[in-house]
Amino acid sequence: MHKKIVMILVAFVILTISYAVYDFLKPYELPNVDADLSKNDLSLNFENERTSYQKYANETSESQNLHNEKQYQMVVEKLKQHIKEDQENLFYLNELRIVMNNNGEIQKYIDYINEMKYTSKEALLQLALAYIDKLQELNLGTGSLGKLSTLSIRELNKIIENDEYHWLAHYARGLNNLYWPLGLKRIDKAIQDLSYCLSIAKKYKNYENPLWQEIYIAYGDALIKGGEVSTGFQVWKDGYNLYPDNIGLKERVESGEEGAYSIVKKERGIDIFQRPDKRLTDISRLWDQK
Repeated sequence: MHKKIVMILVAFVILTISYAVYDFLKPYELPNVDADLSKNDLSLNFENERTSYQKYANETSESQNLHNEKQYQMVVEKLKQHIKEDQENLFYLNELRIVMNNNGEIQKYIDYINEMKYTSKEALLQLALAYIDKLQELNLGTGSLGKLSTLSIRELNKIIENDEYHWLAHYARGLNNLYWPLGLKRIDKAIQDLSYCLSIAKKYKNYENPLWQEIYIAYGDALIKGGEVSTGFQVWKDGYNLYPDNIGLKERVESGEEGAYSIVKKERGIDIFQRPDKRLTDISRLWDQK
């Protein structure tokens, strides 16, 4: 009887692990890009954030001049009050995350969002970005880096489950997977999300979005990391033809197809878990387009 119970438990553990591996590797279900979508449908309307940014900039310059702890705390509390009044405002959520991260308190930001139980799409997006901010901590090993990225993806999955067209969530999830070691089989998922993002960028290029040009870089990088060098290089060229002032696209195209893999290895990593550029999570240019 005891042996039978042990065998049942072992079978259960094997089944659980097998399901976890399948869930980890199974392809994403992506929305139909043929639908006619508005900026609101794609969660790319930032008029509210633009207005809040201008109002906040006129009210105070404290966020750019945090000379002492008292001043820093005043700014933090002011931003928290704005968020409490409007947890769907990306500007305030993003500003608070950047201010706290610059002060070495990104974990406190994560704890704040979780403790307040903010569950808007905007709050979940910022929580996902905060986990990516933590990847910059130099004492983290590969296991910790993977865990943080997984936590970020978890929050992005919550957004996409309730809003399948959410462009920024797909973009952030694609970038998350792009930095994983190639051997962990995440590159196909990166290609999926970034392919969706590029399809939207092409179809709605008349929508104002400074990240349209960045998706050509990311999708091309993903294809090249996945071994499709010629296809990825062509994506770079297509992007460069549209956005000739983009430095990243210019450098990639000028490297030639023979230099493409080296660029991707340096910036995205191939066999290691690469930390993303720390500037990647600042999405303020979506509404601050000076």
